[in-house]
Amino acid sequence: MRKLVLDSCALIALFKGEKGGMIVADLLADGKKGICDISMHRANLTEVFYDLYRARGLEASQALVHSIEKSCIKIIDTISQEMMYNAGRIKVDYKVSFADSFAIACAIGLGATLVTADRHEMSVLDEGQIVPI
Repeated sequence: MRKLVLDSCALIALFKGEKGGMIVADLLADGKKGICDISMHRANLTEVFYDLYRARGLEASQALVHSIEKSCIKIIDTISQEMMYNAGRIKVDYKVSFADSFAIACAIGLGATLVTADRHEMSVLDEGQIVPI
């Protein structure tokens, strides 16, 4: 089964109707059908929350986070030592955001493809064969 890890901008693109949002919608539909396995780290969900909070307010952002938690997306709440080391190394070596380093570390740990709307910023990871994007 195809494994996917979402970073925050992938869901934000969906919720804001941005470029790539429909691709995320299609992936989530596949996840509901059991065609793929979709995960996201809580650090990235936090980024989704605060972006939506700024744009839509507390109640709307909490409702959207609650719907995400009930969806086909598996939320990863733990940070193993391996994930901590991977995220820290990725943060330093590739100069990505703190939350993005957790999405990348999750994808590495799960042997998954990273789904992002920041393809131009993350392409160095794909080119370096760190994680498929």
